[in-house]
Amino acid sequence: MKRGLAPVVLLQLLIGIAFGSWPVVGKASSEVLTFQAWKTTRLEEARNTIERLQLEAALDRLPPVDRSPGEKTVVVKSTTDAAPASSRSGVRVLRPEQRLNQAKINFEIAKELSIHDYIAVYLSQYSSRASMLEVAKKMSPDEVAELLLALRGVQTPTVPIEPSATSASPKR
Repeated sequence: MKRGLAPVVLLQLLIGIAFGSWPVVGKASSEVLTFQAWKTTRLEEARNTIERLQLEAALDRLPPVDRSPGEKTVVVKSTTDAAPASSRSGVRVLRPEQRLNQAKINFEIAKELSIHDYIAVYLSQYSSRASMLEVAKKMSPDEVAELLLALRGVQTPTVPIEPSATSASPKR
């Protein structure tokens, strides 16, 4: 990842996490992911979010359901009199198309995640030696080499991973 993009990418990651589209694994988790598994998970979650939001948008565009004459209808009070919840709580609520655009941005960011992001965003959650030993045992020699180079501050070219690479060891 380019140096000039690093703050932007980190900001986008934080926005994604804040809106719940990039769940963060808690420290209490029993399984620490390797870089490849973490990146693949981020890609799958971003893709699933896009698909879910596209489906929601398609459902919103459907015409209202016609009810039979004897069927009860749900009565919803109008909220136009009261202030929107977003202004009362101070949290800005995004429109569906904004949420979809944000999900697409998150997917593009996920494709560019590097070992540096893995260290800063994911591994920083874990502080126990046991967690670090667990992830070290799972890493391939290539991942360990990339991690060591990242810790030394050496930029390595990233190779895109295939979504199906979750079960097989990564080839770089």
